[in-house]
Amino acid sequence: LAVRLRRAVESSSMSLLLTFSRRTPPEARAAMESELGGLAGCYIWSGEGDNPYSAFLAYADVFVVTADSVNMVSEACSTGKAVYVAGDPSALRPKLAAFHNHLRSLGLTGRFEAELQLAAPSSPPLSDTAAAAAFVWERFLEHRRRSILL
Repeated sequence: LAVRLRRAVESSSMSLLLTFSRRTPPEARAAMESELGGLAGCYIWSGEGDNPYSAFLAYADVFVVTADSVNMVSEACSTGKAVYVAGDPSALRPKLAAFHNHLRSLGLTGRFEAELQLAAPSSPPLSDTAAAAAFVWERFLEHRRRSILL
């Protein structure tokens, strides 16, 4: 992955902002730091100080996210920007593979090979906030109606 990211950055005018999840294996982190640490335009968050993750989501043009993180993929898809998934989702647990296949079928993600495109996804960004709020509101009203009837 680190070599493919290096090639993608070197063949474009993009910079690279890199962060790791708490579950990133130390050997994977070390490999990324070794391969990408000296790359011009590459910033690797050390884990010290304030986490820049929210800023990454706000300012990045393209995302490459590993297939093992539902949260990171979902959050990247909520930005409306191009999202690439690194790794083979079919090698994951069936539920996780189905999640990635669904996002790909909606046009929200693509597989990361070695080239990054700035094209926006073909679907609107993921946004379940309105649906979740409507669900909670309906349950509240239902509870209230039942309470009044008692």
